Amino acid sequence: MDDSYETEVPGPEEQPGTDDAVRRALDGLDGLADLPTAEHVGRFEAVHDALRVHLSGDA
Repeated sequence: MDDSYETEVPGPEEQPGTDDAVRRALDGLDGLADLPTAEHVGRFEAVHDALRVHLSGDA
């Protein structure tokens, strides 16, 4: 397989212009791989809610 097309995507802490509220929301995904799959949906929903509130200006 040719690896020349693979690129590394920077994490949230590496992306310029990502503000602290977004980083804090995305921190909710930390450790996701260590949780049972059944708990993933709750984490995704919590992160989605935090991002929605922040981006709507209600925070």
